[in-house]
Amino acid sequence: MSWFHPSFRRKFERIKAGWSSSQVRSLLGEPTEAEDTRVPDGSVCGTQPALAYKIEAGEPVLQWIFHAEEHYHYVWFAKVGESVSDCWKVTMKLRVPGRL
Repeated sequence: MSWFHPSFRRKFERIKAGWSSSQVRSLLGEPTEAEDTRVPDGSVCGTQPALAYKIEAGEPVLQWIFHAEEHYHYVWFAKVGESVSDCWKVTMKLRVPGRL
């Protein structure tokens, strides 16, 4: 009997905007690196059209990096709502051959 084990890339592709950090962790496990920071003052990077949730300058952002299958897989979360249980929601993800 053969078991199918989806690659990390296939799992990563399943992640959708709006997923909670708990959902991502459940699917992918713990990130290789994690950074809890804020969008720098004066920056407009958090308002680009590719983001599901816009993040204004000064607002918090959570970045998870997974290094798997010779690629870096980035997941960015925006803080949505005031829930203390899991307010971090996927706003964008990106798979690249090298670090950003």
